[in-house]
Amino acid sequence: MDILYGICSKFADELEVVMKCPICKSPTVDAFKPFCSRYCKNIDLNRWLSERYTLKEEFSEKEIVQNFK
Repeated sequence: MDILYGICSKFADELEVVMKCPICKSPTVDAFKPFCSRYCKNIDLNRWLSERYTLKEEFSEKEIVQNFK
């Protein structure tokens, strides 16, 4: 088991995972993760507020109230 762990950790160190911004696909910046900039972050927020993004499951008012108590 230790050998397998050593091999996996060696490869994990060699791999550099670069997250991409969901809006423009540029590399992300820590200050705005998961986005690359305030601009893309605001685009995403606007899409939620204008209801371009929606949740597939519908909830009753009773369920919503119970979940936020």
